[in-house]
Amino acid sequence: ADSSKPTPLAIYIHGGGFKSGSKDKLHRKDDLSQLLKSGISVAAINYRFISNHPLPTAHHDARRALQVMRSQAGEWNIDKERVAAFGGSAGAQILEDYRVIGVFEHQNTVGDSNTNRSTTAAFSDDDGDNGDLQ
Repeated sequence: ADSSKPTPLAIYIHGGGFKSGSKDKLHRKDDLSQLLKSGISVAAINYRFISNHPLPTAHHDARRALQVMRSQAGEWNIDKERVAAFGGSAGAQILEDYRVIGVFEHQNTVGDSNTNRSTTAAFSDDDGDNGDLQ
């Protein structure tokens, strides 16, 4: 989102049963323009599929992407204290797994561990539609 001050960040994690899918699906969703118009920056990530990389590789990929985004928050004008994530199917499962084990509340391991600490709220829509995102 275009802003003179750091913006909140919404991260999209695609579905596909860990076998297919792409972050490019976000461009077909109304959520993208709605979030940007609301002053919320948006990121979307891909993860490696189980056909070549067993679980929990996809979970590790998603966690690493979040760490990189937090470590670049200043440069990318993102408020790392206001980060949320959404996704459907496998993406929602990654988010639920992290909610249960508290990954979004742990400090970042990229860069200075004293400055890359933040809390992230995770939400998901089990039908992959994300039509309720406001």
